Amino acid sequence: MNDNCTITIRNASNISQLADAVHDAVFRVEDVLWDSGRNMFQLTMWRECEEIPSKPLLRIIPFIHKKRFRRVRCIMTWQGVVEASVRESSSIDHHCLTGITYSLLQNGFHSIRFQTEGAIELHLVANEFYCTCEDTGEFTDEQFGFVTLGRPTVK
Repeated sequence: MNDNCTITIRNASNISQLADAVHDAVFRVEDVLWDSGRNMFQLTMWRECEEIPSKPLLRIIPFIHKKRFRRVRCIMTWQGVVEASVRESSSIDHHCLTGITYSLLQNGFHSIRFQTEGAIELHLVANEFYCTCEDTGEFTDEQFGFVTLGRPTVK
């Protein structure tokens, strides 16, 4: 996903595009909004948008880097949400979104589960499939306590 981008999905076949865009995004439990009166669920998070050049972690292993990423603030909004479950099992500063899974329920409703590092569970049930994810244009180089090791993709 490029800087300042909007993704709109209206069917489950496009959910992988959304999941790829927000993979490793970080958020706080305070950034989760469930408005039952408007049937709307909103998650504000910081998603990775650009790798920052890095140096090798150790001189003896020059191909392993502590990778850093510039992040952009984005807002994911789901419409038609009739149920939302937010359960935090461990209170930590920032949670990490690792994936999104979808299933069609027997009643025709849509089940959306957000996969995380395990300290929080997010589950939605919606009577329509409509989601937007929009970048706000606000950027940060903050890593929020997360570390990624691997081969650099930028120099």
